[in-house]
Amino acid sequence: MNKKMICGTGDNVAYFSASAAAKNLPSVCDQFVDGENFMWQEKSGGHDFNIWYLGFYNFAQLAFQQ
Repeated sequence: MNKKMICGTGDNVAYFSASAAAKNLPSVCDQFVDGENFMWQEKSGGHDFNIWYLGFYNFAQLAFQQ
């Protein structure tokens, strides 16, 4: 299952640091292969519910898988 990370492109709180870390993660750790077991998502929006609920949904898929 893909581990999905998401951030809004208009997020002034976390976008720049989170996107830099996530985009570089596969290059510094061979356990993460972009598109296979890891995915970085950017959506238009800010640090708000419209982005947060997608991140929570992704987390819930991992936390509550059978």
